[in-house]
Amino acid sequence: MLLQHPRHNSIFWRLFAGFLIVVAVTAAISIFTAYLRQIEESRPGQIDGRIGGRKSVFAALTVYKYAGREKLVEWLLAPDNSRPTVFIINEKGEDISGREVPLLALDNLATADLDEINSTAFLAYYPLSSIEKVTIDGEEWTAFASMLSVPEDLTVNPLEDKRRTIITVVAAILISLLGSAVLAFFYTRPLRQLDAGMREFARGRFDIRLANQISHSGAEIRLLAEVFDRMAEQIEKLVTRQQRLFHDVSHELRSPLARIELAADLARRDPARAEHFLGRIEKEVKAMDSLVGNLLKLARFERGIWLARAPHALRRLAAEAVENAQFEAHRKQISVTLEDQTDGDGPVLSLNAESIGAAMQNLLRNSIRVSDEGTHVKLIVERTDFSWRLRVRDEGPGIPPGEIDRLFDPFFRGEGEMTGTGFGLGLTIAKNAVTTHSGSIRARNLEPHGVEVIIDLPLELEIHPEKGDSDK
Repeated sequence: MLLQHPRHNSIFWRLFAGFLIVVAVTAAISIFTAYLRQIEESRPGQIDGRIGGRKSVFAALTVYKYAGREKLVEWLLAPDNSRPTVFIINEKGEDISGREVPLLALDNLATADLDEINSTAFLAYYPLSSIEKVTIDGEEWTAFASMLSVPEDLTVNPLEDKRRTIITVVAAILISLLGSAVLAFFYTRPLRQLDAGMREFARGRFDIRLANQISHSGAEIRLLAEVFDRMAEQIEKLVTRQQRLFHDVSHELRSPLARIELAADLARRDPARAEHFLGRIEKEVKAMDSLVGNLLKLARFERGIWLARAPHALRRLAAEAVENAQFEAHRKQISVTLEDQTDGDGPVLSLNAESIGAAMQNLLRNSIRVSDEGTHVKLIVERTDFSWRLRVRDEGPGIPPGEIDRLFDPFFRGEGEMTGTGFGLGLTIAKNAVTTHSGSIRARNLEPHGVEVIIDLPLELEIHPEKGDSDK
């Protein structure tokens, strides 16, 4: 995996090198610090406060206790009393056996804090300290142990012992390499998961999501994956919608093209009726032109191009939409009326008159299409606590509950719709016109029958007299 992704290779090796350097430097510092401390504790002549020195003092005092002064002196002068060497001195600094006392040991005694020495952790395992007061023949003496020479196994410079140095360095390198590789691999794992998912997305798997695949230990990468998931979800919706739109447009164009082809063939076979067939062809061409026009209008809405606004009286736009709808409803003997419930001359809003007017006309036209002869369609204009509201009500058969949520989808047709009818693009264009004005649109069934489509436009769209003039 790492060899296939050079950029992640770089991150991995940089992390690997960083961990390796930190481990190596830490190990080197620890090794030299340990040697320096050992050297400091083993300087020739200083008091040995380690467990070996304590045991040696204990051994000397035990010899005196059970064998007396002479045997103690004999034991002190024996070759075995070395490394460390026990001294027992009086107040003048003279050793009981007549040996020369190291000056460094005398300096240690002068500055020693016996309470601190006797409180060390070694006393938990050994009852005596490295400096003990003892009475011999009525005289006060001080017993202690001292290292008179540097131990043979102590290497002042760790590089002088090549064999030990090589083994230590090799072991440290191997441990550092393994630890650094594991840490680098662990910390780059979320990046590899993110990279693999993005590559799959680039291959066309728009349904892939990454946040749940990345553990919470990679919190920053998980946040990045969540952003990617939101982006992928939006892209998937757009691609799916475009694919469905392409399919629907192809389906819508296939039928008029087939009828045009049939009319042209019949016109060639029956020249006497060519005029009739040309009329049919003209009708189908107009239908296709209308479809293309609506698609272009829908595309403009979705791209946010059609957003030019100006002050317009909402009542006037509603009246124009009702007037146009009355002309179309006359053939079905359907009455279309406007009910304005706003105060005074009505609100003046900052609108794109063409888009909002088209939205109202599409809703009225759709209501007329689904309504029976002799029924009534109404457009109501009112103000709520939160919006300027437009309501289009009809007395049609209503919409099946399962289809209400899809009512504004492009080319959606209900199960009860006949071929050649349906909601088409009109309601989709109306929805986009409203949403470009930061509004909302929804539909609901009425009792006992009928449908009401509700448009809510923000109150902030209103232009007050001091801010602008209404259209005339």
